[in-house]
Amino acid sequence: MSLTGELWACEDEAVWLFALKVYWLFVGRKNMKLEKELQGCRDVVEGLGSEGWYDFLLYKYFPGKFTVYLAARQKNLRQQVSKDGLDKLYEIKGRLFALDPAKPDNTELALTTADEIGGLGPAGASGLLAVLFPEHFGTVDQFVVRALQSIDGLPERDLV
Repeated sequence: MSLTGELWACEDEAVWLFALKVYWLFVGRKNMKLEKELQGCRDVVEGLGSEGWYDFLLYKYFPGKFTVYLAARQKNLRQQVSKDGLDKLYEIKGRLFALDPAKPDNTELALTTADEIGGLGPAGASGLLAVLFPEHFGTVDQFVVRALQSIDGLPERDLV
């Protein structure tokens, strides 16, 4: 059984809490401050104007989410803003915060709306929703998918 599989099957809360602490070792000092800033940032982000929203995405969210191809994704966002302007990006933010994330019918709409932001794609869009509305959304992540696929006893393994 894989280490992930052993953890998945473990019912000892102390082991799970330890695993959460170990996560921060993988984040490293460089990104720890940024990761912590992203936790619970909904109210701050909701209050941002168009330039603040753009800066949040470009300098906080993108570096926090993307470890690979960060520069290319930032370039996509810059190109979108250059083409469509900050108002269009800000309008997307408005639509995201106008949604009721607790309504299951809004899940697909929230994902497609967030996906309109240049450089995100489905994984980045789901991650943004998880940062802004953590009690309602999780994130699509290749590493999580691989870890779940490694769990032999997971009934939903073939669906992942």
